[in-house]
Amino acid sequence: MKSRNPRRRTEAPSLCADLHSDDNHPPRRRKETRDDRSLDRKTMQLCAQVRRALHGVIPLPGSAEFDGLVVEHVQPDPDATRLRVVISVPPSCPLSIPVLKRRFGGLAGYIRSEAAAQINRKRVPLLSFEFVPREEDA
Repeated sequence: MKSRNPRRRTEAPSLCADLHSDDNHPPRRRKETRDDRSLDRKTMQLCAQVRRALHGVIPLPGSAEFDGLVVEHVQPDPDATRLRVVISVPPSCPLSIPVLKRRFGGLAGYIRSEAAAQINRKRVPLLSFEFVPREEDA
């Protein structure tokens, strides 16, 4: 028995969701590499937060031997789970750079906990310190 409704006899119109020969396929996404992830916006925000937090901690309060130390910058090393803190040492500093490395190695836990109190992260990154000599402007 034939249907009396003429609409049923005609083919249903194609949907827009169907792929046709003139449709372009979406471009493939490039896989992220470790280098791409280490320099993303959120990682750089974290580095800036840690830098601001360390400005209040370094030089250490009540310690005249650390006066003049300045946090130059903080960068991912190699990603946001570990950060490298670059600190400039003035020529007038009474301690040499190897002595500063040993002292900061012992104080790393304290400095990390002070930074953790001020940043917005569930997991606090590990901090490694690098000291560079600073030339004073005359």
